[in-house]
Amino acid sequence: YQGARAAANRANAALRAANPAWYAGKQIHEIHPVKFGGSPTDPANKVALTPPEHEQYTRFWNRLMRALQ
Repeated sequence: YQGARAAANRANAALRAANPAWYAGKQIHEIHPVKFGGSPTDPANKVALTPPEHEQYTRFWNRLMRALQ
């Protein structure tokens, strides 16, 4: 997981560098999270969200993760 997370962070930094205006004030979220086997680097698996939107998605995935344990 740590290696995949590092790859995702590098990919996210590259996306931000390529289009800083688009990502300004937004968080990049993996649609299919790395924790659940999603690609850490595929741009099609990423979406730019406002902080409140990102919080909602993160809360959903965290609840699902806890329910599956």
